[in-house]
Amino acid sequence: MNFYQSFLMAFKSITNNKVRSFLTMLGIIIGVSSVITLVSVVQGTQKTVMEQFEKMGTNKINVNYWSDSINITDDLYAYCKGLSDYVDGVTPNQSSQYKVRYRSKVLDTNVFFGNDNYDVCNKNKVVSGRGLSYTDIKSHLKVTVIGERVKKELFGCENPVGKVLRINGDECTVIGVYEEKFDGAQWSQDDMTLVPY
Repeated sequence: MNFYQSFLMAFKSITNNKVRSFLTMLGIIIGVSSVITLVSVVQGTQKTVMEQFEKMGTNKINVNYWSDSINITDDLYAYCKGLSDYVDGVTPNQSSQYKVRYRSKVLDTNVFFGNDNYDVCNKNKVVSGRGLSYTDIKSHLKVTVIGERVKKELFGCENPVGKVLRINGDECTVIGVYEEKFDGAQWSQDDMTLVPY
């Protein structure tokens, strides 16, 4: 039996049993489609997760400690600053949720306490105004840099730089606005204000 005869027999078998052949083909099509769909979903999810990590900073190390008896903050900070050959920046990164007010508008948002290296450590880019400076920290100035969502919610189209916000009752002058990173999502890094620690 040659190849041609084998092909004819297979073709006759397919045409004689049309329902069985259709169901077999349908099973193969559904199986292949399922695998392709599953692989696409996994790759898409992986890409989205990697993009989120890149926005937060893939080379960032957070050091957390909890203690009721000792305070190692200053020693840890001095040690990290001494690693200047390996470390681009060091910043405290404490946060609390406060009400932020501008005129009659009020917004619940995260208030972060950082220093002049906060932008470097968190891959934030200032698109309007400026970031925190060494002088702001040392002089304990009441200034703030706000995220894009805070800008939109409180100021709309108005330029916020130079305006005064009330954060938990304290007046802070807006000195800069961060570039949008997370589509202005609530509780993301777009929904924040930064003040000197």
